[in-house]
Amino acid sequence: MTMLGIKTLLPRAPRSALLIGTGVQAAAHADALVEFFGVTQFWVAARDLPRTQAFCSALCERHPQVVASPLPAELLQHDLPRTDVLIALTTSRTAVIPEHVASDTLAIGVGAFKPDMVEFPAALLHARAIVVDDLGGAHHEAGDLIQAKVDWERVTAIGDVLSGKADKAALSKNGALPVFKTVGQASWDLAAGRVMRASLAR
Repeated sequence: MTMLGIKTLLPRAPRSALLIGTGVQAAAHADALVEFFGVTQFWVAARDLPRTQAFCSALCERHPQVVASPLPAELLQHDLPRTDVLIALTTSRTAVIPEHVASDTLAIGVGAFKPDMVEFPAALLHARAIVVDDLGGAHHEAGDLIQAKVDWERVTAIGDVLSGKADKAALSKNGALPVFKTVGQASWDLAAGRVMRASLAR
């Protein structure tokens, strides 16, 4: 689903990515970014720096063309690298994505999938248009959006973007890219897998 979101919402092919988190999901996303988009520059941030360094080393071993740099999580609020995509893959209960993200960076929240979990700061959610994988699921599971008390009238389902029901150009709020929030939905995961497989087969 993340790859489909990037393909749909980012107006260019990504070449760099910042991942927040070092778990299984983060490794799978890193591999997918390399294989699907050809991303070669990664920054990886987490609280445990030795684990982050090990994650970067393992990523470079799997993909020798990749440069992966570990970052202490506390630096993100003050020294955020300029990247095409920023993806949070944590089960945090406090925001891990910085409040100030470059307007041309697509910020994506993947890990928080319960009402008490938060990856996006409220200020960023109120400053950007919001796209979700599943509107119904987000109402009950997207803790970031629930706790930020977002106006659900300005939350768009990615299905509406893909079908043309929602105007993609209108999602650029004040010239900034939207944010993308996923909570998981089986039919979308299946569809995204098919899109990725078809693209890799070309």
